[in-house]
Amino acid sequence: MKHLLAFIALTLVLTGCASLNEPKLLQPLTKVALVSVVSNDQLYFRGDKPPQPSVANGLLSQQTNQGNSNALLNTVLEKTDGLLAKGDELLTTALGSARGVTLTTKDDLFASKVYQGAWDDKLGGMVLLTPVGYRFVKADDPNLASGLAKQLGVNGLFTANFLFQKEVTLGVADNGSMGARTTLTITAHDATGRLVFRQVYLGQSKDTELLVAGVYDPQKFQVLGEQATKAAVDKFATDLAAH
Repeated sequence: MKHLLAFIALTLVLTGCASLNEPKLLQPLTKVALVSVVSNDQLYFRGDKPPQPSVANGLLSQQTNQGNSNALLNTVLEKTDGLLAKGDELLTTALGSARGVTLTTKDDLFASKVYQGAWDDKLGGMVLLTPVGYRFVKADDPNLASGLAKQLGVNGLFTANFLFQKEVTLGVADNGSMGARTTLTITAHDATGRLVFRQVYLGQSKDTELLVAGVYDPQKFQVLGEQATKAAVDKFATDLAAH
């Protein structure tokens, strides 16, 4: 009897462990579209309050993100469009190379009449950026989801929200060393707009940059930001591999 109870207990333990390793994607998504990629438009230190939204800043963000970004202006504003473009590239690669998943091309998505006709919440997204071509859309909109499912033949709509931040890794206040931190929130909705997957991935840069009286090299920080962004996307790719 003791041996039987021990066997049952062991079986329950093994079953419980196996359940922890189940794929995190709750539903088979075989053909998908990445319909929304957004991020904060300005960098700020973790722990600080985000920059306050303003009409002028929102319009400037939209204007400088249409393929005409001015490097000096971006440095002054500490904008994130370069990091967002890299994040979009990495996500597209991750989804496009996932086993058993077919990713709709950007050309097909952007040319979609359903996508082009979707409500673009520009005013509500004044402190957000999108890569060129993307719209501010909501994947949980049943009309959008069903329309894209029919027009593009997809059964999954992915969205990505990047939060790019600076982080003091050593020292106090504005002196010491700093790194980059990327928080990536991924969601997936089915063809009815129902949420089937949501996960947050944290990425941090492996290298750091000198911070003196709040001053640092913005070009070097871009490298750190890309490291952090890749680390976050790689974690998502690991979940995709388990799909």
